[in-house]
Amino acid sequence: MRRSSLRPRAHPDGSLTLDSSGRGIGDPGFYRLQSRGPERVRVWYVRTLKEFFHVYVTPDGVLRCDHAVRFLGLPVLRLHYKIFRRANRRSLGVSLPLPTAGTP
Repeated sequence: MRRSSLRPRAHPDGSLTLDSSGRGIGDPGFYRLQSRGPERVRVWYVRTLKEFFHVYVTPDGVLRCDHAVRFLGLPVLRLHYKIFRRANRRSLGVSLPLPTAGTP
């Protein structure tokens, strides 16, 4: 099982960052958990994987996120996306099927 913990930080401009940078157990970051019996769990802190989100509203009112992932200090993923309320997707001209019960 894998879990992650992100450190939130609100900025004066209203934006928000979520950062997984840490140094060890108890810090924000990525953890691998392994069951070692009915009452024991082994935990590894994954130092080599870092994730960063910057969520903000543009001057024209669009909610955006810059998302970056680094592994072994190297950039492996960089995304820049818009975030919309589900009700507004029709205004984008997007016709996606609605999820049904039991659909992830």
